[in-house]
Amino acid sequence: MSEWISPSSSFLCCFEPSFGVKLLMWPHLFLVLYTVAMAAEEIIIEGDGDFKTSQVFDMIWSLFGIPVVAVGLWGIYHRIEPHVRYYLYYLIISVLIDMYYVITFSLNSDACKNVQLGSDVSNGKAFACGVATSMTLTTTAVIFLLSVWAIYIVWSWCEDAEGSAAAFALADLLAMSEGRQPLKRDLEWTVHIPDLVGDAVDTGVSVYSGAQIAYSTFKGQSRKLAMEAERIAEYEADAFDKFAEHQYK
Repeated sequence: MSEWISPSSSFLCCFEPSFGVKLLMWPHLFLVLYTVAMAAEEIIIEGDGDFKTSQVFDMIWSLFGIPVVAVGLWGIYHRIEPHVRYYLYYLIISVLIDMYYVITFSLNSDACKNVQLGSDVSNGKAFACGVATSMTLTTTAVIFLLSVWAIYIVWSWCEDAEGSAAAFALADLLAMSEGRQPLKRDLEWTVHIPDLVGDAVDTGVSVYSGAQIAYSTFKGQSRKLAMEAERIAEYEADAFDKFAEHQYK
């Protein structure tokens, strides 16, 4: 898809795409929670167990959307692209379902029925009917365009996050091919989990290595001092023997 459409680099020309995705996902999370609550109330309390298929479908789809949107929010805050990609798929299907309902409602309902004019304004009924129909069609088109734009913003963020990960991977592979160590990056999505066992092992190895170096150094110095002391003792012994022989002569 990125071959035909370029991802957006900004939201409303002055914000990051991540801000737009967050601005979309938080209301979407409250919407699915509200839909579940309202559907449950209509089915259990008001309907007394008598429910419609559309109500059950809305509740099931919204229940499925709660973890999807929540995981997507986790992904957008920690820059984990697959989590947000799943939310993108859910958003596309949700938009298609909503547009089906909106188009079906627009085709089956007559906007002219809601137009009420006074008895003295009967000549303007056709004009008022045309205005009401135009407003209905315009509202439907605006909702559709806003939905497509929301999908585009989420898709742009996913493409940017995926491209950044691929660029980092290629850079690391290039560095390794040249014999250099890959760069250490502290990304937004990096989760620092303390490795207590690994840290303890590394600390123990470092302490052991330091102790071994110190012991080797001390051992070398002790051996050198012992050799010097042995040489001095031999020299003193020879000097004492020579002095004793000289005295007896």
